Amino acid sequence: MTQLYCQAGFRITQALMDGELTEIGIALNTTARNEHVGDIEWYKCTIKEQMQAVYNTLPYKNMPPRLIIEMAKHAVFWLNAFPQNNGIGGPRSPRVIITSSKVDYAKHC
Repeated sequence: MTQLYCQAGFRITQALMDGELTEIGIALNTTARNEHVGDIEWYKCTIKEQMQAVYNTLPYKNMPPRLIIEMAKHAVFWLNAFPQNNGIGGPRSPRVIITSSKVDYAKHC
């Protein structure tokens, strides 16, 4: 992920997450136990809601593990396809900012 952001012209200096990235020069701003990062919590809930919406349209009683992975990728794809309110990209979506590729209606819809 850091290489993808660097290719897009970003320089990562701080990450808000759990884990350790100090060996590659990124300072971590971790949360304490039972503390939450609001934006990340919102994002996780939105992904779960989108996955539940897709799940409820499928005919399976038991979900194949690969399908669960693809539902998560689908939810993240569409969250990143549109500009964020008060985001750093203005009218550009996170997808366009990082990958320089827009959503193609004929291909993706």
